[in-house]
Amino acid sequence: MKRLFRLTPECILVIYIFLSLGLKHPDQKWDRIINSDGKAYYAYLPAFFIYHDFDYTFVETYEEAYYPLDKSVFKEFRMNINGEIVNKTFAGLAVVWLPFFLLAHLIALITGLPADGYSLVYQYAIAFSTLFYLWAGCRVLFNLLLKFGATISTASLIIFSIALGTNIIFYAVIEPSMVHVYSFAFITFFLWSGYRFFETRKLLWLLAFTAIFSLILLIRPTNGLILILLPFISGSYRNLKSTFLFIVQKKGWLILAILIFTLIIGIQPLFYYIQTGKLWIYSYGNEKMHFLNPHFFSILFSYNRGWFVYTPLAFLSMVGFVGLYRASKTRFYSLLAFLILIIYILSSWWMWYYASKCGQRVFIDFYAVVAILLLFLFRIHPGKTWRITCSILISILILFNIFQFYQNTKWIFPVTTITKEIFWDSFFSINPKAQVYLSGEGIIAEKSLYHDMEAMQGWGNGWRNEDTFKPFPGSSENHVSCIEDEHPYSIGIELDPFPLFETHNRIVRVSAKVWSAGRRTESSLVWHLTGPGDFSSYRAFYLEPYVRKNCWTSVQCAFYLPSGMPEQQRMKLYFFHPSKSASLYIDDLQVDFISLQNLQEFQRIEGILLSCPYELNQEKSD
Repeated sequence: MKRLFRLTPECILVIYIFLSLGLKHPDQKWDRIINSDGKAYYAYLPAFFIYHDFDYTFVETYEEAYYPLDKSVFKEFRMNINGEIVNKTFAGLAVVWLPFFLLAHLIALITGLPADGYSLVYQYAIAFSTLFYLWAGCRVLFNLLLKFGATISTASLIIFSIALGTNIIFYAVIEPSMVHVYSFAFITFFLWSGYRFFETRKLLWLLAFTAIFSLILLIRPTNGLILILLPFISGSYRNLKSTFLFIVQKKGWLILAILIFTLIIGIQPLFYYIQTGKLWIYSYGNEKMHFLNPHFFSILFSYNRGWFVYTPLAFLSMVGFVGLYRASKTRFYSLLAFLILIIYILSSWWMWYYASKCGQRVFIDFYAVVAILLLFLFRIHPGKTWRITCSILISILILFNIFQFYQNTKWIFPVTTITKEIFWDSFFSINPKAQVYLSGEGIIAEKSLYHDMEAMQGWGNGWRNEDTFKPFPGSSENHVSCIEDEHPYSIGIELDPFPLFETHNRIVRVSAKVWSAGRRTESSLVWHLTGPGDFSSYRAFYLEPYVRKNCWTSVQCAFYLPSGMPEQQRMKLYFFHPSKSASLYIDDLQVDFISLQNLQEFQRIEGILLSCPYELNQEKSD
């Protein structure tokens, strides 16, 4: 059994491989591995090795070839700094990816696959690198827990809890090109190499410690606060002081460590110089820290991605401070100071919730600390009952997180701001809901059109047909609108929407009941706005994630019409059925024309919202 426990990191790797193969589809344009912020981190590599282009003019080329044409997953990372183009992100992750990128490029050249940096071989290389560093982080963390005196079985449970009981699972499987799994691994390496150096005072560990810390800074500079944990790693201030004096006496060691640090950390100024002619710039534009307005408690307890709300295992680990205080006050104060400061810094970012999915993502980097606190949780009381209680609680939270991970893979929790109402409405749900949550406080006026599908008159659509009205058992009345191969368009409306609004902050909310004849449907709710000249804006709300076979389902979405759009437009709104898709039945269609008090009220709208910014939709749509 002990041998099996020692293979815990390898068991986790196998689990993750199956999860990745089952849940991730890198051959699909909407589900690539290199995505979101990962496009920015990764762009250094093809820019340097393939395109020799640090203006990143190749972005549109790979977007057109490998990603959705509607730019639904487009990531703009090019910043204009005094007339020069610069990648807004840091280069650390590109350095970490370099061996995997070069291997993928070699395979592409040998096999004749597209050697453009974004074809499938490169996508899979990055996915493999994520799983490799997850495994390496878990393996080193397992050894670190043993160094802190954990039994093999306790270390095994804690490693499982980190891998399956936290949101690291989402960012290793669903969004693997994000930075957090790598930061978790390197911060774990930092703690391990530091611990070993303070234990042995060998040159190898000092150099490893220095190189790892340099990469941590290069990947995510705010994580450099991990240096605050030096007293924790050393175990006592006496050991910290004596080791520091030892390094100072070894001048050759110190010079070598400084050289390694300079070479690694100097990669970023080098890229800045290549791109702008300056050694240092601030590349994030208006995205800044607001140190006088931190969201300290919100980042922990808010329904909008609060760390402790969505990752209760982390909250449970905080009880471990009791055991840590009893074991070592030096380590207690060091770790407490670090957590307070890192929470303050992270909560001061302009977007303190970081548009996270599956909980608060920025704390994933420090899950080695959570693991150590869980170990000291077990040490609060020596009794067997306490250990069993802790084990049961951790196991329950692992199951809860796996369920929540499933919910997030199904997008049951929306990507917009999550309110208390949305949270509890989604908490026990196993199916995503198409619903718009809109506070009535900001509504100035609301006008509605309603159709129960019982009569032809009233909605002057050019595409309606009497045959689309059919009796249907179980509907609210006697008839529904049916869309199928023979009649691909449902009842809908065509009108000029602007006279129906009283302000320039305008929402069109659409509600209906739908019933699908098949398990999968490719049908969509179409909103098409046309105006003077060639103006055309087309949005499609796809129903497949929400519709259930042989079951009436309520769906709701909203479209935003911003100020500045040309007046005298025609709006068409209807359900569309592509060929060879399951028949769809629609009933109780309602369209609400909502005038909001101001733009802030629009920004508070949660749920399914399809924005229509005028500047982005002037092109003619098919």
